[in-house]
Amino acid sequence: MSDQKRKLLEILAFKKQLNALPIFQNASTSRKYLHLLQKRRSTIIKKMFLLRKQYFLLLSSAQYLSKQSRLYWRKERSQTFWEVDCQVNGGVFFKSNFKMKISTFLELCGYLRVLEKEDTPLRKAITLHKRVAIALYALGSSAEYRTIGNTFGVGKSAVCGIVKEFCIQTWKVLSPTFMPTFPLTRQKIAELVQGFEIIGFPQCMGAIDGCHIEIHPPRQDATDYHNYKGWYSTILLALVDARYRFVYINVGSPGRCNDSQIFESPTLKAQLEQCSHLHEMSRTILDVDVPVFIVGDSAFRFAKY
Repeated sequence: MSDQKRKLLEILAFKKQLNALPIFQNASTSRKYLHLLQKRRSTIIKKMFLLRKQYFLLLSSAQYLSKQSRLYWRKERSQTFWEVDCQVNGGVFFKSNFKMKISTFLELCGYLRVLEKEDTPLRKAITLHKRVAIALYALGSSAEYRTIGNTFGVGKSAVCGIVKEFCIQTWKVLSPTFMPTFPLTRQKIAELVQGFEIIGFPQCMGAIDGCHIEIHPPRQDATDYHNYKGWYSTILLALVDARYRFVYINVGSPGRCNDSQIFESPTLKAQLEQCSHLHEMSRTILDVDVPVFIVGDSAFRFAKY
């Protein structure tokens, strides 16, 4: 006899016992007897409900195991863009979608092995290369997470999680290697100055400016993030070299601030003021002693550096 059938028979037996219990309505019945009768009825009902729960669990398990075509649950989605189109359409198609060459993409994946996930008994994990591709596509376009999810065949919540994790791990893994600028050394300053000198701007080690990034702030903070352009933003302040590569960044300041305010508060100004190499590496140009400096627009105050 199967477990389901045995449980069903036990339920029916308890139900029969429950129906056989007498129901006394007259006043001659003692309170003690009524109490025992109610206790017995309650016990039978509890056992019956427990058996019914076990019966339905066994029944659902049997139905689940009978479906051999699906070993784990997932919503069927189109997988053609990354799995087919990006693999066969060549480097020009790849660069137009992900803003970098395939070789650079593979190098980036090599740095970000920490993003790789393992398969589980419930479903297969999104591969490392696909996770990096999703993040790059999201950061390089204005498409909604829902649209990106449909393009890559994943859920929009997965896109959101992948983008956040990609940004966090990229900063942790790559910043020590590609932005080890501070504290400034003579060798690093000479390298930065040489880049600008090649394009005809001697003694310059970097260009600084701010960029407003549109956001949707919480209602209680909306006033702080409303910028002079008439919309809500957060500011990225960046110092770049002659090849537009980041040397220093400060991101997250409210859009209401101006570039000069942001520059006055973070560590960049302190590093420049304390660095004696900027004056030691000065040169005479047209009878003027010119120290190493950075260049910015009129939003910044004049300084020796």
